[in-house]
Amino acid sequence: MSFARLAWIVTLGVLLVGVSPTRAQPTAYETIVQKHALAMVNIKFILKAQGQEEESEVPGVMIEKTGLVLASTIGLGEMQTRFGGMNITPTNIKILIGDDTQGVDAKMIARDGDLALGWFQIDAPDEKGYAAVDFAAGAMPAPGDALMVVSQLGKFFHRANVVTEGKVSCVTAKPRSVILPSITLVASDFGVPVFDAQSRPVGLFSAVLPDKDELEGSTGGLEEMMKGIPGLKMIIPAAEIVSATARAKEEAARKKAEAPSEPAPATP
Repeated sequence: MSFARLAWIVTLGVLLVGVSPTRAQPTAYETIVQKHALAMVNIKFILKAQGQEEESEVPGVMIEKTGLVLASTIGLGEMQTRFGGMNITPTNIKILIGDDTQGVDAKMIARDGDLALGWFQIDAPDEKGYAAVDFAAGAMPAPGDALMVVSQLGKFFHRANVVTEGKVSCVTAKPRSVILPSITLVASDFGVPVFDAQSRPVGLFSAVLPDKDELEGSTGGLEEMMKGIPGLKMIIPAAEIVSATARAKEEAARKKAEAPSEPAPATP
């Protein structure tokens, strides 16, 4: 056998090994999907404002196995509520889990306008519990660290899981602690979770917004206040989410305790 023929056979063997469909270890993208994608949900609702109704969906993430879901309220009329003074309320709320197209009933139990976050509780949770992202086990990244976002395509592509990679561009301290992502992640939806290279939760895409008085007192308006933040895309850090969730659950418990009790049914 000639040397040239032997070299060709060896090269072909290397190429075949390189394209082998079997792998000893999953890729980083596959690992993060396997670990967290089951906690991704979609929230279907009807927005009511000024006598009009509109059906819509926003992404969310299960944060407790008991059926507590977290989402950004940017897609729930937060801008109009905060700056326009309109009371925009989601009704007929359904949580779509996995390939479910009907959804399970849920209620919005709390809302944080400063962080543009909303919490939803499933009315009758599954007894087995749900897959959830534990933000208490999260990590705080530094500028330059890698970020990975798990999101879903639309219904046309059967909500296939998508992983997008980027980096931390900046970490702010005032007026709130916020992680700003690189431009590669700006297309991510509000309400999707963000992880680090070790698949630890880093935060959730939302936005820290000024109140109406702050906006009116700014000479440059919202454009000046949000300078350098394309699409208003910010990541609320995991530690902030944990604290905000504790406040939200306290608020929900207080409202439930203060709500008038339903009268007992009359006995015949």
